[in-house]
Amino acid sequence: MRYAQGTTLYTVEGNVSNKVTFRTISNYKSYSSLDGFGHLDLGCTCSTDTDCDDQDPCTTDTCVSGACTNAPVAGCCTKDAQCDDQDPCTQDTCDANTCKHAQVQGCCTKDAECDDQDPCTTDTCDANKCQHAQVQGCCTTDAQCDDGDADTYDRCVGNKCQSSTVPPDLGPDLGAADLGPGGTTDAGLVIPREAGPDPGLRQSSDEVLMGGCSTTGAGDRAPVGLVAMILVVLLGALTRRRDDA
Repeated sequence: MRYAQGTTLYTVEGNVSNKVTFRTISNYKSYSSLDGFGHLDLGCTCSTDTDCDDQDPCTTDTCVSGACTNAPVAGCCTKDAQCDDQDPCTQDTCDANTCKHAQVQGCCTKDAECDDQDPCTTDTCDANKCQHAQVQGCCTTDAQCDDGDADTYDRCVGNKCQSSTVPPDLGPDLGAADLGPGGTTDAGLVIPREAGPDPGLRQSSDEVLMGGCSTTGAGDRAPVGLVAMILVVLLGALTRRRDDA
């Protein structure tokens, strides 16, 4: 035998028409009169790269110094099983002798991969699937805390609902300029009408003029300090007029 290429056997025989000659046997595996074959390793099994073709697309077949070399092609495959990357979140296939690893949508291997940026869910990876369990009592907006009671102020503070009959603290810097239309602050907090003005402010039902003077009401007197200042100014003016005279 000279060599085998795929299913073809190339031989040197001495019983072909009573002479020694080359012979080619196609599809030798089905050749009924062929019991087997072999060759002595005498150092020369090929003369060209074609002689070394092993019909495997994943080997590079070369003839070097009369000997065949069939080097594996890196990354080459002939079936899906050869592409297994041991990652449960990829679908491994062999396509045109090249391994493909398509990502499985929604698959995970650890909890960190399931973070949905929602503070009100507990994110876990269970059997390679992300699970997002709702945290009871958690909130992200005031609207989620509405208890249906018109007499309570419902707010979401630190992702926890709080309901109180006391108006929320509007902060020390809140002034008249901070109030928006309809009695609301820039922060969107409603000032209840029933709460009334600040008890520390002087109140009067009388009309108040510029300068703090009241048009009516004997009981709504100007502060003592202001009266004293007016008297000092008047006395000073009278003194100057007397000296001029």
